[in-house]
Amino acid sequence: MSAKTEKKVCFRISSEAHERAVAKISKSGTTISALAKLFVLRIAEEDSVEEFNLSENSERLRFSLSTEEKEAIAYHAQLNDWSMSRECRFRIVSSLSASSKLLPDEIKKIRGLRAAIDAVGRNIRHMMFQSKKLDMNDTVFLKEIETLNSYMAMAIKKIDELQEVSVDRWSFNRKGMKG
Repeated sequence: MSAKTEKKVCFRISSEAHERAVAKISKSGTTISALAKLFVLRIAEEDSVEEFNLSENSERLRFSLSTEEKEAIAYHAQLNDWSMSRECRFRIVSSLSASSKLLPDEIKKIRGLRAAIDAVGRNIRHMMFQSKKLDMNDTVFLKEIETLNSYMAMAIKKIDELQEVSVDRWSFNRKGMKG
């Protein structure tokens, strides 16, 4: 294995943009990937980024934070494996949105809960159709019901935890972060 490894870069464009790019590139005899690679390499070689107007809908914003706020953002950015600027953008956008935003690890937890709830549903269906006649004091049946109840309690607890975290991720007051 060589010391230099190449990185793969992927991005999405609209169908219309793709068709226009293919039409223009077909005359030069190259591919969209080759053109995109050339463009990225030219940007990487430039000392000044001001020559390239890469974002039409965004504007650079500068603001000051207290040391505690900066440390809190750095801590949360590290937890999410994000840069501080991405963490700030996420926090700002999520505070402006009417609906709450979930972090990627919270979405993974919710998907795990979905699997647990599906298992509960399958178990109930299996118990219903396993036999048409169930005894009232069947110990095996009662044990399965207890297991299902514990799964439901775990799912409800996890959903409540996620809701608490997503509603009030972190509270600040004038002196910094609340304990």
